[in-house]
Amino acid sequence: MNTGRFDIVLPEIDRMVWWSFDLETRVAQWILDKYSASPEDSELIPKPSYGNTKKPEGREAIRKNWYENQLYLEAMNKSPMHAEPVCACFYNGEMEITLKIDYANPLQLQREIWAVLLGNGPKDPILPIITAYGKGYDIPIMLNQSIAHDGLGTEGDGYVDYTNMRRYLKKDWDGTDQHHVDLCERFPESKAKGHSLNFLASMFLGAQKLRKGSDVPILLKQGEKGLQLVCEYCLEDVRLTYAIGKKARLI
Repeated sequence: MNTGRFDIVLPEIDRMVWWSFDLETRVAQWILDKYSASPEDSELIPKPSYGNTKKPEGREAIRKNWYENQLYLEAMNKSPMHAEPVCACFYNGEMEITLKIDYANPLQLQREIWAVLLGNGPKDPILPIITAYGKGYDIPIMLNQSIAHDGLGTEGDGYVDYTNMRRYLKKDWDGTDQHHVDLCERFPESKAKGHSLNFLASMFLGAQKLRKGSDVPILLKQGEKGLQLVCEYCLEDVRLTYAIGKKARLI
């Protein structure tokens, strides 16, 4: 176990092998605050369709259901700036790491994720990862959260290791993916399926996911039990991602 620049205690991690990585997220708190202040004037989501419903109580039921269900989907689809992580999972074919949010201290989860990815000391190599749309969603979320909170490290106020963070968003100098293989970048046909891990799992493994991302906000309403189910769903995703990477000989 070791602590370091993120002031995090980590298990011993083999940083020379590939790990699959995935986040599950919720709507960022600032979005919820803005929505709660004036839901009907919110620019985040379109207005509900009431159809032929005329009675006030019927229209109110439609409005409430619409906003509860659509806020998550519309906010998340617009920008990674609108999301923050509630759990993260890593898997290397043998070892699993599951990290989940402490609602009393949500930034702690983000520090833990960066500590695993970047290492806890300046000599630690960054973790090589394989993801499903990680360059388009997971890593941008982490970067945006780091910027929003003026750094998550402990090497002075505002410390952010942007150089290493951004290595996860681009290819290396020689054009290879030494640090981050994104399945949805390697297989662009997944774009037509919404960058779907389920599509890739079906194509390579003949497998199907048990849940989908839109289940997450519903599960989170169940408190700690729901959060645990979200973590299990996230772990299923990293296992599938790793298996696809192996099957496609990408890692």
